[in-house]
Amino acid sequence: MSELTIQQQGVIEARGCNLLVSAGAGAGKTHTLVERIIQLVSNEQELVDLDRLLVVTFTNAAAAEIRQRVGESVAAQIRSGNRSKHLRRQVRLLNKSSISTIHSFCLNVIRQHFHKLDLDPTFRIADELESDILRTEVVEKLLDRYYDNGDLDFLDLLESYGGQREDTPLQKMILQIHNFSASTPWPERWLDGVACGFCDENIQSVDDYPWIDYLKEEISLELQRVRGVLERALKIANQANGPTPLAENLEDDMSLVDDLLLNCKGKWNVLEDGFHSLTFTRLKSCKGITFDEDLKKRIQDLRDEAKKSLKKIEAQYFYRTEAEFLEDMHSAAPLIEKLVELVKSFNEDYKRVKLGKGLLDFGDLEHYCLELLSEHVGGEIKPSEVAMELREKFMYVLVDEYQDINEVQETILQLVCKQAQQGPNFLMVGDAKQSIYRFRLAEPSLFQDKQQSFSTIEGSKNRKIDLTKNFRSRDSVINGVNFLFRQIMTSLVGEIEYNIEAELVCGAVYPEADQNCDRSIELLLIDRAEGTALDNISEELNADDRDEASDQNDEEEELEVSQMEARTIVRRIEGFVNEAYPIYDKRLKGYRPLEYRDVVILLRATRGWSNSFLEEFRKRDIPAYAELSSGYFEAVEVNTIMSLLRVIDNPRQDIPLAAVLRSSIVGLTADELATMRLNKKDGDFFEAVIEASKGEDSLGNKSKLIVDMLGRWRTMARRGSLSGLLWNIYGETGYFDFVGGLQGGQQRQANLRSLYDRARQYENLNFRGLSRFLHFIETFLEKGKDLGEARSMGEKENVVRIMSIHKSKGLEFPVVFVAGLGKQFNMMDLNKDILIHKKLGLGPELVDSKLRVKTSTLAKLAIKNKIHRESLAEEMRILYVALTRAKEKLILVGSVKELNKAVLKWEQTLFHEGWQLPDGNLAGAKTFLDWLVPALLRHRDMKNLRTFLSSDNIPNVGIYEDPSIWKCMLINKYELGISKQIEEKSQTIKILERIKNIEVVETDGSNLDTVEQILSWKYPFQATVGKSAVVSVTEAKGMLMEHPDLAPNLNQGEIVKYPPKRNKPVFLQKLRDLNQLSSTEYGNLMHKVMQYLSFDAIREQLDIITIKGQVELMLEQNIVTPEEANLVNFNQVLQFFESPLGARILKASEVKRELIFTLAIPATDIYKGEEKLLKDECVLMRGIIDCLFYEEDGAVVVDYKTDYVNQTNLEEKVESYKNQLNLYSQAVETILKKPVKEKHLYFLSINKAIRIPKGVEFNESTSHI
Repeated sequence: MSELTIQQQGVIEARGCNLLVSAGAGAGKTHTLVERIIQLVSNEQELVDLDRLLVVTFTNAAAAEIRQRVGESVAAQIRSGNRSKHLRRQVRLLNKSSISTIHSFCLNVIRQHFHKLDLDPTFRIADELESDILRTEVVEKLLDRYYDNGDLDFLDLLESYGGQREDTPLQKMILQIHNFSASTPWPERWLDGVACGFCDENIQSVDDYPWIDYLKEEISLELQRVRGVLERALKIANQANGPTPLAENLEDDMSLVDDLLLNCKGKWNVLEDGFHSLTFTRLKSCKGITFDEDLKKRIQDLRDEAKKSLKKIEAQYFYRTEAEFLEDMHSAAPLIEKLVELVKSFNEDYKRVKLGKGLLDFGDLEHYCLELLSEHVGGEIKPSEVAMELREKFMYVLVDEYQDINEVQETILQLVCKQAQQGPNFLMVGDAKQSIYRFRLAEPSLFQDKQQSFSTIEGSKNRKIDLTKNFRSRDSVINGVNFLFRQIMTSLVGEIEYNIEAELVCGAVYPEADQNCDRSIELLLIDRAEGTALDNISEELNADDRDEASDQNDEEEELEVSQMEARTIVRRIEGFVNEAYPIYDKRLKGYRPLEYRDVVILLRATRGWSNSFLEEFRKRDIPAYAELSSGYFEAVEVNTIMSLLRVIDNPRQDIPLAAVLRSSIVGLTADELATMRLNKKDGDFFEAVIEASKGEDSLGNKSKLIVDMLGRWRTMARRGSLSGLLWNIYGETGYFDFVGGLQGGQQRQANLRSLYDRARQYENLNFRGLSRFLHFIETFLEKGKDLGEARSMGEKENVVRIMSIHKSKGLEFPVVFVAGLGKQFNMMDLNKDILIHKKLGLGPELVDSKLRVKTSTLAKLAIKNKIHRESLAEEMRILYVALTRAKEKLILVGSVKELNKAVLKWEQTLFHEGWQLPDGNLAGAKTFLDWLVPALLRHRDMKNLRTFLSSDNIPNVGIYEDPSIWKCMLINKYELGISKQIEEKSQTIKILERIKNIEVVETDGSNLDTVEQILSWKYPFQATVGKSAVVSVTEAKGMLMEHPDLAPNLNQGEIVKYPPKRNKPVFLQKLRDLNQLSSTEYGNLMHKVMQYLSFDAIREQLDIITIKGQVELMLEQNIVTPEEANLVNFNQVLQFFESPLGARILKASEVKRELIFTLAIPATDIYKGEEKLLKDECVLMRGIIDCLFYEEDGAVVVDYKTDYVNQTNLEEKVESYKNQLNLYSQAVETILKKPVKEKHLYFLSINKAIRIPKGVEFNESTSHI
């Protein structure tokens, strides 16, 4: 975006006012904000320094971006020749500037004035996990204290809201009310107001309550929807072939509804009487006229729907008299007072515990800052001395994402800003349509109220400017978004009216593509009905993959909705890739074919859906990534370590113990576990392990090691830190390295590191003990919480991204799929026993503890409807955010149970006059499709959807001919290839169930021959069973010693560069004294030392000190263990390098150590007597050459030996290793094509090198693998 629009220029140049900038999606608000900052600091007349601007952003990333852009712009001006000293000073001031989040600003204020708050200056900020741990601890201790006191009101509260077997619901309630109160400027005052609302003696009627108007408004909305249903029925009755006599009945019904709507503006008891006195007239006879019976049936159905809705309203709101509702409120008063008392006590305890640990949470930052900035004078809030200093310091205050702040943050900013008499200086940038953080207690009404009250007139003290030009999306996307939200975003349901000021204007310029491509917005509707056969089948969805859709079993299971939509999207993406769909690339300044990274799939919530999507993408080999917010503790590697921690804490837990024993940490087989249990049938499984450890066999040795290690770790858990224990386990077992070698190893290791970090966080809170940590994690999981897997993928990888709509805010993508549009809105919070609203207070259920009956108070009904409406408005804004992420192509995906019936429901507003759909219908939406499809049905491009309707009439012409371009594709589930899959799955389940119950499985006998053939099958190569297809050089040279006449024929070979060999996990090592090593283990140790020694260091200084220093480096790098380092024979190493052979190695032009190779040799040369069976087979021979060095006239092979030898057995040892050296030599000559001039055995124990004469020559084979 190079040139500024008139509106953007107005934002940049506006002075002397509080300025509200309503910036639509893609309107370049960040660019505009940065340009205003640049003009302020570069204007020689104003001379504003960067450190005299307060710039508040929503995220640290946004703050960093603004800081970077400002720095780059200032630097560019200086490079272009601007010699202003003032401008050059801004470079130095950039790092001191107050460009930060609101919490960072609050933190700076608190650190500067901590002494006024009596805070420890060394305090730190607790993260979310730490805060959660503390809150859980505090609330549990609080309730324990009340239990001990035996408070009767508390016990009544617990009886009403505490749950059946535990007090977890009450804990959650206290924490939730605490969070709500913390989002208000004065929490104590808010809590007092909540309690007073139930015992106010001035309230004589329900009409006196502050929430009653919201309740009447909700009833009015529902009545409007009922009236719309009757209007639709009336239009059908008045059609040419309609049952016209029924029109009189419908008009009477509408008159009844109109009376009720009028009563909604009056007293509650009048409205109550109106519902109780409802009577409907009997339908008129249609005899003597010609009419369509189907239309009459449709009218009857619609009238029945309207009557049913009215009865439902009456049952929901008027099931008790006004006097009874008032009595309910008074009865709830003592419970609410006790609940408020508990919350206040929690607030005090939580604050005290945090201060004791030197911690503040994010809520504390806001409230402590507010305490510093404000003074209470005569009941009014005045700016403090600190606030006045900040007003003097900051010439301008600029706030980004203003629609997402809460009341506390608003109060802080107002105290810092200059007021009208001082010269207003407050700039607020945001978009009410993109306020989607109400669940975090953001208050979008703060922005909306200013939007209503501020003036567009230049010169106003409180001015607003709208930025509506979108520089992100193509006109096809812009037109579609405008078409939808003109109809569905109203001031009553959407909390903002999508009028001409709110509409987006296309400002993006896309050059014409060489190829003609479809830029329409697509609606992919999946019909989940059984046996549906749709006429409109999308050709884009791979017709080849369609299964037959007939004769389906009534009991067949439906494919999960998420899987259906995932499969639909996968095929559409494949279509885009196959057709090389053109995407404009700004970097290339031209078009290129679509890549996977261009595509994003947006979901309202990824939980429960993203895994299905990832699985479908995996099946089609399409790379995809989803950043999950759950599943961390279900990850195998985390689960395994958690099981081990549980066993360390208490080894007498059978399930965790069995999990550890069978895991790769220990690696016991199922047979070994069974053997353990058979040897000790009584007691827990740990007793069986102890019993097995008494044996002398392999299982006994493993069991001894297990018991010993658990004992050592249990001691470590008692004496040391939890994080230290975890890291020790990772290193000692090798499990961290092991999971790194598995598929997805990078992610697995990130998860284990994350567990270690969380253990450290836990200990930073001065909590100690493994048991306590495990208890916290179990409580965390019991509350339905989880953590997302640790992030391990880069931002620019070529994958399809699957993310929540919230995560996508502020981002943009060329191609956007918005999926899950048929999924019901999550309104589960409305079912809680007590509902909380920041303005309306608490809405409790009233519990009769004797009858065990719950009834909703009128306060709960009012607050429930208010929260429901606010939630709908939030969902609508979330939909707006999702649709405006698309740059070039937008695809909407949803599914319905029965499309034909759903369309009839959506059709009710088809002929509604005017753009905006009726609020009653909008408020009744349960899914995004309930908004989208009624709006789209009025567009000309939705002809295939309107084929489900009986009327051929065209809706409002202006709406019908809207310039937006749409394409609707109707898909049934059988097209997605699931018919056969479901049938087979159902049949398999039935058979397995019969087998499980040891019942006869009926069969027609047609497969008897096949079964017999399978059961009588014999492996044709039985003679090869037990014969290894891979042999080591040691095994091969042993066979050659038995058959010295055999000369293996080499086929092909290769030198393999494997990673360094890791030690076996401790659990898998043989039981031994740590101060002793077997001959094999000692040999491995010395070979490892010879492999990793630095020859450069040895060439520089050959002595014991150098060699010891090298081993110490190996210890630091975890190449050797401390025990191994102590057992290295440094003299043997020194003597080797002082020998003539060692000296030659140090002088060699090139040295290779631990060189791994692979050779293919005829199997008949290894397995004598199987020539006929193994005639054409090969065996892979693998070996490791200890040392290979090159001199001018050829290569030299050296093999170190740590065997104990003397003059008596030296010749025998040389003879046993001769063939091994010959094989090494021939491998080098065959694979590397290098002549080997010498072969040496070096015995470290006697410091002696033996040269092996030219051995058995190998004849090269002409056969190949």
